[in-house]
Amino acid sequence: MKQNYDSIDLIKFIACIFIVALHANALYDINTVLNVIVCEGIARLGVPFFFTASAFFFFRKPLIWEGTRKYCKRLLTLYMAWFIVSIPKTIFDRFVCSPYPLGETIFRFIRSFFVTSTFSGSWFIASCVFCALFFYLLEKLDDRKRRVVTIALSAIIYFWITFTSAYGRLIGPLGLSIFYAGYELILANPYCSIIVGIPYFALGRYYASRAEGGYYSKVHLFGLLAGISLALLLSEVYLVNAHGLAKSTDCYFMLLPCIFFLFPVILHCNIKLKRPIFLRIASTVIFFSQFWLLFFCEFVEWAVKVTIPWLLKFGFALLGGILLTLFILRCQEKKWFHWLRYLY
Repeated sequence: MKQNYDSIDLIKFIACIFIVALHANALYDINTVLNVIVCEGIARLGVPFFFTASAFFFFRKPLIWEGTRKYCKRLLTLYMAWFIVSIPKTIFDRFVCSPYPLGETIFRFIRSFFVTSTFSGSWFIASCVFCALFFYLLEKLDDRKRRVVTIALSAIIYFWITFTSAYGRLIGPLGLSIFYAGYELILANPYCSIIVGIPYFALGRYYASRAEGGYYSKVHLFGLLAGISLALLLSEVYLVNAHGLAKSTDCYFMLLPCIFFLFPVILHCNIKLKRPIFLRIASTVIFFSQFWLLFFCEFVEWAVKVTIPWLLKFGFALLGGILLTLFILRCQEKKWFHWLRYLY
């Protein structure tokens, strides 16, 4: 029987809801500790899962140039569509609010196109493109060298992005401030840049090569280990934030183990959904639209001089993303709205 991957679409949609909660600080007014655990802990599994799922489907097909080219072309089309939609917010964020001189602002914006985000969330697309090209080139090595390079580079990158994020406050005491400042000027924040996807693409490739069910006999063990890993992740999140070690909360050391054990459990859930395509499209639309919907909330707060509750912002961004998805699906076949399909 053909393997059904509707479970991935379902988890991507759920993960997207958590990501909106993360960016909206949805539970901050209710309980700050709960907000940290849920929005800075569980929600942080979303992007690693997106990377792993994207890599899984990418590596399910033969790693040849034609397939890699089509994959990158589709992602770059998505990138440009949301870039155009996000131009007003991008100008405000990158230029109006820039603390740097105009020349440096322009340099940082151009640099961002290649190594991080030009508009909010775009670094994820850039990283997927970079990873696809990187692994395509890596395929030219023999199997042993490819595995060694993949494991070594993934370990180095994973340590670097986690250390500079969750443990970034240690950069100064360890005397690494000058080195980090130089790195950041050229390659941007490590934890929101094109290198982040490398370890998760390696993980996606690992499971793509075993997608016929070689791990199913261990799925109960994987579920138990996923639960233990999640408990350790939440402990790490709480301790790191309680001791003020985090420069950012994008990466934690326990994220990769959680995804490693959780992903095969999700693959094993051979569920069937009536409209998985809706969840697939909604995940993309909600992910990218949330930023300017939340920006709209901030604008209203500034213009009207009111404070909107965090939970209400979350609801507005989530509902707005779902309604936008329905609008796109309803109108994309009309003459003047063909371009809407590029948004997913």
